[in-house]
Amino acid sequence: MNFTSKWLRTSGETIKLIEVGFEYVTGNYNDRGKIFLKRK
Repeated sequence: MNFTSKWLRTSGETIKLIEVGFEYVTGNYNDRGKIFLKRK
């Protein structure tokens, strides 16, 4: 499978990605980033 991945740091960015179909994968890094994936 092919995926598009995104790395985010703000809640505003997170909301936009969820609205277009991205799924939360993991987070809680030292820089507060979170990773999201979406199938192509």
